[in-house]
Amino acid sequence: RFRPIRAVRTPLQPAAAGHEWVRMTLVEGKTREVRRAWQHFGFVVARLVRDAYGPFEIGELRPGEVEEVPRRCVARLLRLRER
Repeated sequence: RFRPIRAVRTPLQPAAAGHEWVRMTLVEGKTREVRRAWQHFGFVVARLVRDAYGPFEIGELRPGEVEEVPRRCVARLLRLRER
């Protein structure tokens, strides 16, 4: 049994022959839950790609690169957490 996974539906993305890309905006849930849910319906999940985490977008960062989070952003997130 799966916990509810909330996602925003988006159109299929072009892919190589024999594959289809589905872009999901996951609002809540975990990567392995997404994989298991797709597999439950008979889909083979070859790859999951995260392009954002919470308010942070990966953007043009390459693997291993980092970007400093501005102080004002950190302060805002800490204030939200205290609510």
